[in-house]
Amino acid sequence: MSETKKYDFIVFGATGFTGKLVVEYLVERYLGNPEIKWALAGRNLEKLKSVAKSKNVPDDICLFTADSNDKTSVENLVSKTRCILTVVGPYQLYGNNIIESCAKSGTDYVDLCGEPGWMHEKINELSDISKESGSRIVFSCGFDSIPFDLGVLFLQNEIIKRFNKPAPNVRGRVRAMNGEFSGGTAASLGATMSALKEKT
Repeated sequence: MSETKKYDFIVFGATGFTGKLVVEYLVERYLGNPEIKWALAGRNLEKLKSVAKSKNVPDDICLFTADSNDKTSVENLVSKTRCILTVVGPYQLYGNNIIESCAKSGTDYVDLCGEPGWMHEKINELSDISKESGSRIVFSCGFDSIPFDLGVLFLQNEIIKRFNKPAPNVRGRVRAMNGEFSGGTAASLGATMSALKEKT
């Protein structure tokens, strides 16, 4: 790893609702693991310090400030890590600079986006650039994909066990849901609806 890319991953948006859940998981999973170097980032250093204190984040975990609308601060953040895990949405409003910087610099990118129109645009816009730089772009690592990803994994394992080969196609459907939208999910839905109105 280069000296500038000293972190395995940085969580961007660590002070929001979902960001705090990610921080809790990281403390539980990676606390005291010397093989994984991670850091937290957000717009406001005081809020980052507050989250770090409330979630028992060790003092040696670095905190960085970056504003998703400030290209220079985003590029500076991306330059420090091998992977950005961003929970700053709506992505069509706040994700453009960070995904573009990752694609161009060869930094891996992970989000929990549920905005299919924006994802389609970014795939068309950044696929060739990402392939050339070696950046791996992974969308939707959250609620939208987990039930389907795990469902397909379990189903394919069972099909291989029974028939010695995987199914060529798997379809999934949500019949019922229990839960509520977070503020970020509601904002993403609103931004998506606005974008659709502009295109019609």
